[in-house]
Order: sequence, then structure tokens, then C-alpha cells
Amino acid sequence: MLAALVAPLGAGARSEIAVAPRLYPPCLARDVAGLPWTHRAYGRDIPGVAIRNLSLATCSIWGFPKIRVYDIDDSTIATTLAKKTLFDKNPNIVYAIEPAQAAFFAFYGHAGNGPFDRSCALYNRIAVFLASDPNHGIDVTMNAGTCGKRFTVSQIFTVAELRSRLDPNSR
Repeated sequence: MLAALVAPLGAGARSEIAVAPRLYPPCLARDVAGLPWTHRAYGRDIPGVAIRNLSLATCSIWGFPKIRVYDIDDSTIATTLAKKTLFDKNPNIVYAIEPAQAAFFAFYGHAGNGPFDRSCALYNRIAVFLASDPNHGIDVTMNAGTCGKRFTVSQIFTVAELRSRLDPNSR
């Protein structure tokens, strides 16, 4: 069952992070996969990434991911990343992700200033770094663009629709 653990992380997050994941080990990049996903919220579609647990054990996930963006030539694009909390106003709530289930975070670029904005760039891949495994990226193929090299990312949270769409037996 995808459920938020009742262990929100507060201002002293470093010491509290060590407590909450004891219930389930942290999700590591080697145990999950990332895929582009669109979540319907606030009356519109929000683009982002689903992080699916491919291991045989429940793991925990929390916080804001860090992102590295790559262009078509596989070169890193220097970017500015803005953080925006969605549903849970505390971005450090720890979630348990069961095997074959997933969590979501919004990730999107920004529109340009007119049709001839030269600050716009295309990208075709991102690497996602989880708070629980900051040294190992999860590659996600995403063909899109942004202007001003700006992106917005939300905290990671669970979404019921990911469970039903990824697991046909959950109905």
C-alpha cells in the first residue's frame, strides 16, 4: 500500500532522516527506474517523473530530487532549478514505496519570451538524484525544452493513479 509514513522531517532534518527510513531502507538509484509521467492536478496536466521501485522490498523516498539535464549531444546543460511544493506542504514527508509501485515529482521547463527567444534549449535526457542516494543518478529519457535554462521541480510524493496504472491487479 502506498502510504505516507507518519514521520515528517522538520528543521533538524539530518537527524530525523536517520530515524524514519529505519522502517524501510532508503530507495537507491540501482533499485528504481524513472519514467516520464503526467499527473492531473489543479485542473491541468503537470509533467514530471514517476520513480518506480523495481526491487523486491519496500523502500522509502522523500524530499526534492536534484536534476542534471542533458542536450541532444549528451552535454550537460547548466540550469537553474526552482523548488515548488505541491500537495504536501512539508516536502520532507517520508513515503513507503512497495515493490512495483511508484512515487511522482513534477518537473517542467519554462516558456520563452516570445517566439524568437534565443534562451530556449531542447533536452532529451535527465539524471535524477534522490535525497537517499545523492551520488547515483537515475536516467530518464525526456524530449522537451525550456527557456532561460530554468526548471521547476516539486517534492516527491505518492499518487494513487500511479498504483492503478502501473499495477493492473490493484483495482
